[in-house]
Amino acid sequence: MSPPQALHLSLTHVLQFIGHVLLFAGHILLYFRSHPSIYRFILNVSAFSTAERLMDASHKQVRTKGSCERPPQVSKHHPYAAARTGRFRGILTITMHPTRTSRPQKRSAPFQFSKRMLGVILVPLIFAGFSVCAGEEAKTDEQQRPPPVARQATSPNTTHVQQTAERGIDYLLSRADTIPPAWKFSLFGTLAKFTSSGAHLEAIRSVANQGQGEPGIALKTPLKENDLRWPGHLQKIMAELIRRQANDEPWQEPATQLQGLLVDHEDMLFAELAPTQAIVFLYQFDQLGIKTRRTSSDVAASLRDRWKVEDRSKLLQETAFMFGVTHVIYTASGYFDRALEPASFATEAEIFERAVALYADALPTNPFFLDVAGEVLASRKILGLPPTDATRALIKNLMDRQAADGSWGQKQFLHDVHATTVILHALLDFPKQFHTRR
Repeated sequence: MSPPQALHLSLTHVLQFIGHVLLFAGHILLYFRSHPSIYRFILNVSAFSTAERLMDASHKQVRTKGSCERPPQVSKHHPYAAARTGRFRGILTITMHPTRTSRPQKRSAPFQFSKRMLGVILVPLIFAGFSVCAGEEAKTDEQQRPPPVARQATSPNTTHVQQTAERGIDYLLSRADTIPPAWKFSLFGTLAKFTSSGAHLEAIRSVANQGQGEPGIALKTPLKENDLRWPGHLQKIMAELIRRQANDEPWQEPATQLQGLLVDHEDMLFAELAPTQAIVFLYQFDQLGIKTRRTSSDVAASLRDRWKVEDRSKLLQETAFMFGVTHVIYTASGYFDRALEPASFATEAEIFERAVALYADALPTNPFFLDVAGEVLASRKILGLPPTDATRALIKNLMDRQAADGSWGQKQFLHDVHATTVILHALLDFPKQFHTRR
């Protein structure tokens, strides 16, 4: 221990000692003050007794000049009977006239002391003792408390994040031949908006173009009611129509047929759809110019209503709800074509902040929360929300879960492809011009 530290420690102990003495003295005086018999004994044997009796008699025995009222009669057994009935009677007379006030007789007591003065002394003593003790204890606790552990120190650096993302891109490119054409077109087309690496960008665009040129299904026309009964089948129809639209291939006639079917069967279609399916279909219908009574805003409003009235901790662990909220942002941005104003999506921003705080410590056991976490982080970036310690911790959590081959998720039903893609959306930086497009 250095001499300055030793000196500071000695001064600390001295101040603590003084504080305890003051506090002890205050407690003693307060104890005597709260026990009248002890208090009266001290007053009678001290130099304060005469002044106390004088002040008590002067305050208690008050009469108005010219009044015929007799002073109140006091029992002879009263502790201050001598002061009220003895030689101190009539010492102080107060008149109600504003200009004539009799003055108390001068006494030979060295000083006067009252109960109120005792209280005035007690309170500062007690507070002084508490202040000194509390202040010094706080300083001592602060000195002994270990320094906080900075979470930022364990956050992944930019180079590590970039390397992790590149391994993920390599994995997706290695799976390109096993991915359906519709997924190639949509997933790799979106991924091309983020990739900064020249070699990777060329390969990603090649896969996206390949998917755009391959029909997803052999579309049978005219479309019938049964085409609306199975959401999985309708997804393939919609993907094919959007692919044709992008390639300037005939798509208008099937779209018109679909519009006619929705007039009578829209309620049947949306009755059993999850929020994600509903909002994606509505987004695709809008791209094709198909009109519906429902809108994406209706789906967003229903999710916001659930957030207001239901158990939020449970909603954050419900994949259907969380996927629905992230796709409100995905579709509103045109799948990363433009940034969004956070003020217009305040509820979604609140949900994302709560989700990040929960997932940063531990993701729910459902494997699809890998996808949810990636989409939540990507949605925050679409809204322009700044990174926090919780987002950095969640990114590190996701990076630690990357498989040796560069993937995330289960190797079945293309879960690894989807999970890896959306986590790459979270890891890769958006282009600088992204936030200028609104």
